[in-house]
Amino acid sequence: MAHVDTPWTRLASRTARGLLARKGATYESLAEALCAMGVPESVRGAESKIQRGSFRFSFFIQILKALDSEYPAQWEPYLETDDSWETAAARILRHELDAGDIDIHTFAVRLSEMDISIEAETLESLVSLGEFPFSLVLQLSSFAPVSQLCRFVDQKDIEQTAGIR
Repeated sequence: MAHVDTPWTRLASRTARGLLARKGATYESLAEALCAMGVPESVRGAESKIQRGSFRFSFFIQILKALDSEYPAQWEPYLETDDSWETAAARILRHELDAGDIDIHTFAVRLSEMDISIEAETLESLVSLGEFPFSLVLQLSSFAPVSQLCRFVDQKDIEQTAGIR
């Protein structure tokens, strides 16, 4: 699938690059740390994903763990297990949806209001498999703010990207 540059992918890219900068990490050190965790990733692969901003949420949480970053406290039960990264990603997003009292259908409707077209069934499948982009978490946060996501990205930037301000 070809990459599509959008305001959301640009925000995702800035968020990940900001995390690397804050931690004093390079793409090389990130790739090494990921490999040390058992996540095979080349320097070029990591850089490409982050520059495009179209990486999955599971990759974002791998970055958090690889860089020994703090993450939102509510994510800890899902990240401190032996579950797959995709399972952890799915459980975190489900937690955030529940915290915002949002179901998948409502989420799909809210996304459509931002001109992001995705059927509720497709969204359900992506979430269940943990195969959704990090930008989806940012999009959710535009109308159901994710507690402590401000560690990585300003809520004002999320709202501006969504066209709220």
